[in-house]
Amino acid sequence: MAEIMFEEFRVPAFYIANSAVLSSFAAGKGSALVVDIGKSTASCTPVSDGFVLRKGMSYSALPPLIHSTSYHLLATPSNNPNNPRPGISLLPHSLISSKSPVEMNKPPKSILREDRIQGTTESWRAWAESCEVEEWVNGVSGVLENGWNEGSANTRQAKHYEFPSGFNTLFGPERYIPGEIYFNQSHLPPSSAIRPLTIPSLIANTLQACDPDLRPVLLGNVVLTGGGSLLAGMSDRIFYELSRTYPGHKVKLHAPGNPTERRYSAWLGGSVLASLGTFHQLWISAEEWQEHGKAIVGQRCK
Repeated sequence: MAEIMFEEFRVPAFYIANSAVLSSFAAGKGSALVVDIGKSTASCTPVSDGFVLRKGMSYSALPPLIHSTSYHLLATPSNNPNNPRPGISLLPHSLISSKSPVEMNKPPKSILREDRIQGTTESWRAWAESCEVEEWVNGVSGVLENGWNEGSANTRQAKHYEFPSGFNTLFGPERYIPGEIYFNQSHLPPSSAIRPLTIPSLIANTLQACDPDLRPVLLGNVVLTGGGSLLAGMSDRIFYELSRTYPGHKVKLHAPGNPTERRYSAWLGGSVLASLGTFHQLWISAEEWQEHGKAIVGQRCK
């Protein structure tokens, strides 16, 4: 990347910053335990005085399983006697010309855009359905704040949701199952061949790899970021799990209430870093690139 920027675009200066460091800066912290839950990967990164402790970095391929579990939940008919429903078609808004209101759990009355359907590909349909699943997860799914309890899930108020086709229904305790996978592998489908690390396991592995004297600092500065962290109850649940696992430590969790700030905290941190008066001391100038070459990138951008 540095070679392209200097040799092709002729930039006067260049710097690469780690996203976890930028997220900690966005939270106003020089040292932090950054828990990033994205669309394809969840990660836990220890940051100390603005530097990543690479030996403590942990990753998990859990988020895609939450997505596939949600898709299966929606596509499979429900035999719940209190709210039976058929498998749900995940047609996107762009393929629907018009629709009429229908009663809950009744077949949708919608007219499709035949001109657009003929031009769609399987890959586009898969992407569009994936977007609808993500919308459902963000709008309906959630996490129980004090650990999984079937009785507690059953007492929670069901949520109403309408799909682009006009089909609408209520989602009860089953809406907590996808989010619970972040914390409990037993909720993974039996057919799942892989068992990625849960969020508590990610954090435990990271803390175990760090110096014992640093652990209280990290637990007191946990930064939650990423679009996957926006599930209702996620920050409270992580705080609950950490407080239960590390009762001798004071746990503090920073999770911006603004969804945009939490989703794009690395970009906000980059803005903070670039606006510092001392930032020019960090970047690599074109002259330094000509003198030292690629080696300076590894030295300066740690």
